[in-house]
Amino acid sequence: MTLQQAFLFQHVARAPSGVPMVVLANRALTSAAAVTQMVRRMALRGFVNVEPHPHDGRCRLVTPTAKGYREYEHVFSTAVQEDQRWSGYVATHLRQGRVMSIEGYARAGLELWRLEPEVTGRRYGTG
Repeated sequence: MTLQQAFLFQHVARAPSGVPMVVLANRALTSAAAVTQMVRRMALRGFVNVEPHPHDGRCRLVTPTAKGYREYEHVFSTAVQEDQRWSGYVATHLRQGRVMSIEGYARAGLELWRLEPEVTGRRYGTG
């Protein structure tokens, strides 16, 4: 699961009985087409299920799976560790009276993206 998928999964996990894709797009502040593509990829990997809405044939419900919850926990535990490291970078520089550059902070932040292959098993987090 990529970080982008994990952020989308948060919205799905808040509605375990299912969330319509249109609602999911609104909550994620993105287009329905983008959400449809990402949900399709997540469903292929077993992170979510996509089923017809029981009362509206035009609507599809997205529900979380146990595998999705496990992957979500793994991705976000790594993200939290990296966030703590970034915070440590800032605190150390400020405590020592040094100037912290935006470039230095950004370099520290890129470590999360370098770790993504370890988390996702893929070279790039594109889906």
